[in-house]
Amino acid sequence: MPGKLGITQEMMASYLGISRSALTMYQHSERSLPTAVIGKHSALEDALFSNEQPASLASFASTERALVREAMDAHISTCNMKLMGAKRRLEKLRNDFDRTMNALKVSGILLANLPTGKAGKQDRMWLELLEAEAWKQIDQCGQAAQAKLELQMEVLAFEIAAAKRRMDA
Repeated sequence: MPGKLGITQEMMASYLGISRSALTMYQHSERSLPTAVIGKHSALEDALFSNEQPASLASFASTERALVREAMDAHISTCNMKLMGAKRRLEKLRNDFDRTMNALKVSGILLANLPTGKAGKQDRMWLELLEAEAWKQIDQCGQAAQAKLELQMEVLAFEIAAAKRRMDA
């Protein structure tokens, strides 16, 4: 049925809650339709066809709008989930960055106040190792990583806004 009456495979797959590749496999009888998908498919066919005649243009347009709205809702939901995940990762990066910067400050103060000679040698080695690990952590959660996540969040927010505008049009 996709392709008939202007329905794309993406629209049909979204309505059925399956991937486009799965829809193609069903169409070529490489897989059998699950029961839940059969019911939705039948309901859509009933809406589009009556007695093997194409449904009215108004009926089709209504069904098409419903399919597009459902696909847009799913896309918005996915973008919102990705946006929430990016916000959590950004917050974690910022916390890790702050904690690591504090550790570097403390290790600098401790290194400056260690006794010289054998008494402070082992402590100095341990603090220098800690400092080296802290610098690696700074590279991983620094401003560049934070800026990258902020950009991803802006793109997702733009996608959400664009999808909402398309739904309202």
